[in-house]
Amino acid sequence: MPGAPDPEYVLARRVLLDVLQALGEQRSAVVLVGAQAICLQTGDADLAVAPYTTDGDVAIDPSRLRNDPKLAEALGGAGFSADTRYVGTWIMSRRLGPTPTAASSSTRRT
Repeated sequence: MPGAPDPEYVLARRVLLDVLQALGEQRSAVVLVGAQAICLQTGDADLAVAPYTTDGDVAIDPSRLRNDPKLAEALGGAGFSADTRYVGTWIMSRRLGPTPTAASSSTRRT
């Protein structure tokens, strides 16, 4: 990616890091999936898709969760709210310049 990264891309990565921070001791059960995972693995590869994505997808491996994980409480306590339209999707509102922007992260159990 030549030049400065797109601000939406930077925001998406920040929100993804917020998810990892919120999950704290459960982080070892988190697997980055979706387009951000592909972008991280391929870097500047010559792909026929957009070079970045503005959502974050993580899967949860239940076998690696610690006892009584309280994932919803952890995400809610970090400022995320559940998107009632899509099971396992959490939203955090952030500012992108002068405009509030909803950034989302999907969590799925594998």
